[in-house]
Amino acid sequence: MITGKLSQISNQLNYLNNKRILKAANLIGSLNFQNLQDDVYEIEGKDFYYILASYQTVDIKKRPAEAHRKYIDFQYVISGKEEIGFTDYSNIKKIRSEYINEKDAEFFDSVVNECFVTLYQNNYAIFFPEDVHRPGVYLNNANNVRKAVFKILIDKN
Repeated sequence: MITGKLSQISNQLNYLNNKRILKAANLIGSLNFQNLQDDVYEIEGKDFYYILASYQTVDIKKRPAEAHRKYIDFQYVISGKEEIGFTDYSNIKKIRSEYINEKDAEFFDSVVNECFVTLYQNNYAIFFPEDVHRPGVYLNNANNVRKAVFKILIDKN
């Protein structure tokens, strides 16, 4: 599933030419996540890596929305269930923190027109730089989640 504003579709389709997205999808099928500890695993250094994390989802009011400028987020739920909110920059109403280059992240306290998708075990979502997203939340009940987030550096060719 890819969703977004029609005005952004050409950028998003260009991102899909990124060979690392396909490589991440292939790695998911070959990695034995049960034998790996939660940690950061470099595939191609800081250009392409993944974060393996286990956590409990939190109430939407407790998690700010976020966005990245340098990396595509390929989020894959290994086990559990979580809701992820998403919208675009035009719907930002209140900034929590300005962009932090070292973390490639900016955070937002308030957004409008936020849509939600539920990711279950073996589901994924890919977020591009145009996508403001709010992962790791619940709308009804907290859940335990184990997830791999592949961070894919955007080639600026």
